[in-house]
Amino acid sequence: MNEEYRGFNLYGGCEPISETLLGQVTKWKPTGCIAHKHRNGVITELTRFPMNCDDEDVAKCFGLEIARLLLDVSFRDFQIARYESEKRLIQQSRRRR
Repeated sequence: MNEEYRGFNLYGGCEPISETLLGQVTKWKPTGCIAHKHRNGVITELTRFPMNCDDEDVAKCFGLEIARLLLDVSFRDFQIARYESEKRLIQQSRRRR
């Protein structure tokens, strides 16, 4: 699951957790990240996070919601991180010329 929110790309997903010897999926770990897509299409991941859950769909929704909440709480920090990422990308492209 993904969505654009407040100018950032949020990704919510999940990973299976096997807690039995037979490797059966018994729980789901919500995962998510906050990223920024640059003008040239390059995506920079600004943060990533995990946790555990029993249901796959719930895990995906939690991952996306956690990304949204984290962005709300630390919006200024992510704006700065996006700016720094954009600046590095421009500097790298100028060095290649």
